[in-house]
Amino acid sequence: MSKGSIRKNLKERTRLIRRELQIRHQKLAENMQAAKEGRLDLKELNKLKIELEKPVRLSETLCIQIEDCHPSTGRYKRALPKGYQSDITAVNKAIQAQTENFITREVNGTTAQKFNKNLHKTIHLKNIGEEIHARRMKIIKAFNRKPKNGIQKIKEICAVCNVDAVEEHIADFFHKEKKNLDLEAVGDYLSGPDAENKAVLTAFTGKIDLTGQNFTQSLRRFLSAFKLPGEAQKIDRLVESFSEEYYKKNPGGNIANKDAGYILAFQTIMLNTDLHNPNIASNRKMDFNGLKRNLRGCNNGADFDEHFLQELYNDIKANPFEVNFIKIEPGYVIASSALNHDSTLNRLNSLLHSSIIEARHLFPGVGNTIKLTITQPKSWLTIFTGYEGTITLSNEHSTLASIQIYAPNFLSRWLFGKQPKVIIQPICKDGKAAPEAIELAAKIAASFETPVTSIKATYDYMKSDLQSRYAEKKKTAAQYELSPEKLQFLLKEGRFVVRGVRIQPGFKDLEDELKYLTTTRMNGTYKNVERNGQRGRCASLIVPGVKMELFTDIGVVYDADKSTIRAYMFHDGMTSISHGHDNFYNASKDKHKFEPFLSRQEFMEKYKEHCADPRFNHPRYTKYNEVNGNFFPESLIGLVGKNSNFDTKLKLYIAKYYLQNQHHLDLPMTLMVGGKVRIWKPDRSEIVGLLKIANKTKLNRSDFKLFEALANDIGYSWQYNGSLSQHTSGLHLFKTTTDVKSGKKSDEVEVPQPKSTVRLRRV
Repeated sequence: MSKGSIRKNLKERTRLIRRELQIRHQKLAENMQAAKEGRLDLKELNKLKIELEKPVRLSETLCIQIEDCHPSTGRYKRALPKGYQSDITAVNKAIQAQTENFITREVNGTTAQKFNKNLHKTIHLKNIGEEIHARRMKIIKAFNRKPKNGIQKIKEICAVCNVDAVEEHIADFFHKEKKNLDLEAVGDYLSGPDAENKAVLTAFTGKIDLTGQNFTQSLRRFLSAFKLPGEAQKIDRLVESFSEEYYKKNPGGNIANKDAGYILAFQTIMLNTDLHNPNIASNRKMDFNGLKRNLRGCNNGADFDEHFLQELYNDIKANPFEVNFIKIEPGYVIASSALNHDSTLNRLNSLLHSSIIEARHLFPGVGNTIKLTITQPKSWLTIFTGYEGTITLSNEHSTLASIQIYAPNFLSRWLFGKQPKVIIQPICKDGKAAPEAIELAAKIAASFETPVTSIKATYDYMKSDLQSRYAEKKKTAAQYELSPEKLQFLLKEGRFVVRGVRIQPGFKDLEDELKYLTTTRMNGTYKNVERNGQRGRCASLIVPGVKMELFTDIGVVYDADKSTIRAYMFHDGMTSISHGHDNFYNASKDKHKFEPFLSRQEFMEKYKEHCADPRFNHPRYTKYNEVNGNFFPESLIGLVGKNSNFDTKLKLYIAKYYLQNQHHLDLPMTLMVGGKVRIWKPDRSEIVGLLKIANKTKLNRSDFKLFEALANDIGYSWQYNGSLSQHTSGLHLFKTTTDVKSGKKSDEVEVPQPKSTVRLRRV
């Protein structure tokens, strides 16, 4: 979206906010007047303050805070109506005056400061709850971003109201807002070692009704209120608090004392992990006799009741603990701006409008049995959340994994951030992910160039399993990058990237292509890349109208540290420039950094210059090929290379292939030499000059025959290590004309009638 559109939307939203605030201001005008005249008590003043500072709701998903409308701090600087801020200030002053007046009031003719302080606390207890509720969204956002900041906001509210029982209000906030809070942060805070953390934990546990409750059900309720930490010391503090509270509320039952409750709670958590960990074989899981054996003599020197333990064991076996109230679906999350340049994500984005395709076209190593299904969201969901769609992977029997793609747009950036995001999840059945589903999800995550930023799972053991599988697949993917199998996969699937070239007749099959690629010396061989890391010459060539069987353009590009090798392949004219410019690199600039040598904008500028040249004003030059919505002239030829001898031979090869297939040399050719683009239109004098240069170089037999035929085509006799002598035979592609005014002779191209060109076919 352009800056102008962003500015326009911001102004429109500011106007809507201002209108809503003006309506609110008019409704509260009478109460404001009463507040300024001192006719409202403390409770009414607090209600008025809440109404004034209430956020503006523009939609179900978008709320604008009053602070954001203030000229000094907010984005909507002009949204606050005149007098609105002064009314908020007046109400705050009235509340402060009422509070001070109430505290210092004399009771029965004497100053009872202590009495007034306690009375002030009692009156404000409800006001504190209302104040915390009014600011709940700010506290929630601050806590989820950084827990200390959210806790500090609650402390500040308590300090303003002069109340000391901060831990009660923090614990109450945790219980009321558990659906909105990061429960991992809640568990981490409650299990902290400081006195403040312990006080909040005691208050938090005390607010859970455990009186007369079953032990396992009570433990379930306790553990569902937060995410159980992974550290043993933190788990110890949480379990100790629960056992003390449970024994205090249920004395004289099956548990002799709080220490027995502590041991039983710990053993129950261990039993749950043992029974429901898929990594533990079924014959090694704890049975009931094992549970009895572990708890022998732990109930204040005696054994626990066998019937009580049997019920506990059966309950845990049938229903595992949900140690997090918000159950987290396991999976990998990639959220990074680097995704904008990730080739795997780019391919996924291009396929979101497809129906059903095969996974092997996207992910190396995925079998032919895996199918991809695209699910597209409703347009409004994309606008508000940036959700682009879900790609589901399945085999003949079941669904195995899913890929969710999020791309930030103008509106979703405010709600979900500016970074694109990909979520890869193994599909769970009955709360468990099958091993093959985890295997496939890890393989997909490893295929992205951008590393995984976080791994989510309800249970820590599942998270560690996902981590180990991902590390294993990433290592395999790195080895696969340097293997002929990766090259073979890319060539079969026709990826749009190129590095190096061979102008050779087509090979019988792909194996011959790979064999040649590992042995050729013309373009910096794959073998040298793999063994020595040597960088070779680079070239690319496409001749319009020439069938792909005549020659094939394939090559490799590799990172300086040899951590990456990509195979590239041309399909049509300049297709690789449009599709592959993000992956088309000029390695000569910096051996530690690869940069695109030709961007789309640069290409279009060169192309406009090409079309504007009056020398090329011919119907053939205005004929285009459409490639995925982009139009490119048929006359374009790409060439990359810095070695002069190498460059000379390639130009002669181009000229020969042109004559062989087009029977003329009137088309201009776009050359890219050393990463720079220029237009080259060969004429007789330049071809002759190139042949003279080649005549002085060492040539093999095939080069000699080709150049001899080329010289004959333009009316010259070729004699190796000798001279070029002109004769009158040949194709007579050039004719000599004499300028009437100057009398000078010049070569002019004879332009034959345009032939129908053959579109390049994909191999």
